Amino acid sequence: MLINAIKPPIMVFVGYAIPALKRWLDRGKTSDVYKTKKTSMYAYKMLYSGADYKVQVQYSQILNVAFITMFYGAGMPLLFPIAACTFIINYACQRYTVAF
Repeated sequence: MLINAIKPPIMVFVGYAIPALKRWLDRGKTSDVYKTKKTSMYAYKMLYSGADYKVQVQYSQILNVAFITMFYGAGMPLLFPIAACTFIINYACQRYTVAF
């Protein structure tokens, strides 16, 4: 459960840091956003467009946390605050992912 709470921010960082680095290298390490080394429009769009947002993956992760918490929560009440933290972190990361 703790891994599920920590994983979304790490994935958001990795998911946005690597493409940002690729874009920076494509611009030639300058701050000019209109400069590119791509020769085709398709390659340019693939580099500068965002990744697909997979709703089914997010839904299954949330459902998994809720099910495990409700199933084992009576025996381990500590799961309820951990699940609440997981939902809050997951919500913030999803908002950031959809906005950018």
